[in-house]
Order: sequence, then structure tokens, then C-alpha cells
Amino acid sequence: MTGAGTNTIVENKHVLNLLFLFNQFKNPFMAQLLIADILAFFLGKHVDTIIIFNIIIFSGFLSFCQETIGHKNSKKRNMRRL
Repeated sequence: MTGAGTNTIVENKHVLNLLFLFNQFKNPFMAQLLIADILAFFLGKHVDTIIIFNIIIFSGFLSFCQETIGHKNSKKRNMRRL
């Protein structure tokens, strides 16, 4: 066991919030909504376009907030263990 080293938690020193935000839009659900939004725009359904766009933004922002809070709570929990 002495050759393996100590058990430490390796974490990123700085996680870019902007990267976190953009990663929220990289899932199939968001892609489907984006395609629906583009189709609605070209079909002349401008009210539908605005509604779908707002859903995309709200969903991405909500996911970003949940991910950020989870990351902060994880860091707090890891600090208590040390």
C-alpha cells in the first residue's frame, strides 16, 4: 500500500461556467427543440418560434443552475471529508 500513494480527491481547480452553460444544450432533447424551432420559423409560425425558443433557453438555464449547485455541494461535501 505504501507504493500506491495516498487517497486524494482530484478535482478541477476552475470549472468554466460558460462551458457548463454550453454543455446543457448538447443533448438530443435540445436538438429536437432546436429543429422544431427552425421549422416553425420557416413555416411562418412566429409565435410558436418564440415559445419554443423560450423553452430552450429556460430549460438550458435551469439545467445549468442544477449542475452548478450540484458541483458546489459536491465540493463542500469533499471538503468536509478531508
